[in-house]
Amino acid sequence: MSIYLSCRKYFEGFLPKKKNKILLQRNTGERKEFGVKADLHIHTKESDGCLTVEEVLVSASERDIKLLAITDHETTSGVEKAQKIALAYGINIIPGVEFNTVYQAEEIHLL
Repeated sequence: MSIYLSCRKYFEGFLPKKKNKILLQRNTGERKEFGVKADLHIHTKESDGCLTVEEVLVSASERDIKLLAITDHETTSGVEKAQKIALAYGINIIPGVEFNTVYQAEEIHLL
């Protein structure tokens, strides 16, 4: 489950107050709890997000997210900023970027 940290509108009334546990389901149908909360698709004000990099990190920290991928459109400037301050919030950053392209007359976004 992705917890949207990019825009404040997602915070109010959308996220449950209790902690969510991430469950993995293998081909066997077995469900196993995974111990790290992560969000792997976050946009900041460096592209089309609503929050600054630091606001995203604060919000992630408040939700006990330990692994975060900053994936702004067409830029890595948010990644660079996040990497400089993420450890202060106990968060590991995965560098990312979202590229816009066109395939068969359709706009495609690639992470």
